[in-house]
Amino acid sequence: AIGLTPQYSYEVTSNVLRLTLPASQMNPVVRIAISLALGTALGLLGMLFLPSETRELITDVLLEPIYNMWVRLLNAISGPIILLTVVTTLLNTHEIEQRGGSSIRVIVRYFALSIIVVLGALLCGIMVFSLQHADLTWDRGLAYGLLDALLLVVPSNIVEPFVTSNTSQLLFIAFSLSTVLIKLRSQVDGLWSLMRQANMIGLQIARWVSWLVPIF
Repeated sequence: AIGLTPQYSYEVTSNVLRLTLPASQMNPVVRIAISLALGTALGLLGMLFLPSETRELITDVLLEPIYNMWVRLLNAISGPIILLTVVTTLLNTHEIEQRGGSSIRVIVRYFALSIIVVLGALLCGIMVFSLQHADLTWDRGLAYGLLDALLLVVPSNIVEPFVTSNTSQLLFIAFSLSTVLIKLRSQVDGLWSLMRQANMIGLQIARWVSWLVPIF
């Protein structure tokens, strides 16, 4: 789930596990800071030396289509990467079960704690920001609206969360799929391997896209 591929071998009387770490690279924060400085400098130079018609032409014909393409690319890859990363991470909790624990219990506990934290944050918000300030009255309609908003984590179809990049719905699908895969472990070994391999592909795509972040 973290993008490292272990290599196993046996030498004499010892089992050997090798991990190849990626080469040291420039800190992403530094790269982004440099890109921001260069972008700001180019923008200021354009404002100072280019006429308004030329600036509008560059923005409308060149920069805006590239920006829209970049946003579409992020929307296209974010959903699958979130799903595969979460599923693979949760599948790895199966090792807990092999040591006497319960992987399903870990997943349920994590999901329950997430809901508790969200509900706690909502209650704190209600106490700090009184509903009267927003001209709201706590009644059955408001309670229904809040509950309905929380239950929107369940998608209406399997495709919509990927199209809209709805993180909460993607997490719900990932938790549900992971629970089923762990429950049917002995019957879906091939699917376990497929999910891990797909996750490795997603992580590689994410690395390539991360290199383009400073440019865009």
